[in-house]
Amino acid sequence: MHWHSNEVENRLTVGEVEREQIEETLEAHDKRITFLERMLQGIIYAVGALTAGKSGDLVDVLLSILKAKT
Repeated sequence: MHWHSNEVENRLTVGEVEREQIEETLEAHDKRITFLERMLQGIIYAVGALTAGKSGDLVDVLLSILKAKT
């Protein structure tokens, strides 16, 4: 006996569409997060460079930033 339900098939199709939309949203969020991380790294580097310009040692400043981050 073959069992088929249009309602069940429709729910599966709707579920697949919703899953694809969620995946697209997650990918978009990942791209935004990556962009924000790169921006933050650039800001940290710029602050480090400015601080090092006053103290004279960029390496020490960057190492202290990395130690504080962990």
